Amino acid sequence: MFEKPNALHRPLRNAAHFSLPLAALFLIQGAFAAQTAASAGQTVVSSFPEAEARQALVPDGTWVSTNPKTFTGKALMKSAFRQVEPAKSYGAYVYFTPGARTFWHVHPLGQTLLIVDGIGLTQSRNADGTLGPVVAVKAGDVVTCPPGIMHWHGASPDAPMTHLAISENDPKVAVKWLDAVDAKSYREGAEKALQKR
Repeated sequence: MFEKPNALHRPLRNAAHFSLPLAALFLIQGAFAAQTAASAGQTVVSSFPEAEARQALVPDGTWVSTNPKTFTGKALMKSAFRQVEPAKSYGAYVYFTPGARTFWHVHPLGQTLLIVDGIGLTQSRNADGTLGPVVAVKAGDVVTCPPGIMHWHGASPDAPMTHLAISENDPKVAVKWLDAVDAKSYREGAEKALQKR
């Protein structure tokens, strides 16, 4: 059974008002992240204070369960937007219950995650093919994963996490879903990442 977030969560009242500043934020943040993305698998930066970032979305009946063939644990998603042709961008909010996470996957045109609420984890393969560390993320962080980089993301073991995922649709190449993140690697990576917080 799905448990709703506690009373500390506030519903996002005006998504349009919130999304315009976010668009500017992504443009500015993207310019800085692009400089470091060539050497790293993905980058994580804090774009604004956590107190300002708490725009929690409370999942309701309009949210749908994620595909168990590409997610471990209970996660819900809701489409945020889909740009009109010829633009290719789209976005979705994803609410991960504690311990829930994506499988390893690759976006052909990259992916940007705006952490909206909670504490999460992410990991990627670096551009040189080595496995990067598991990194803890919190509300206000922006994760930039360049095109073609294998990665996963989800909640921490003891706290939920919500993010807005923004990607571009490549009509010729779909998102490539790979194996699940095994429980031992997830637990050990989470323990190390959360100790650094």
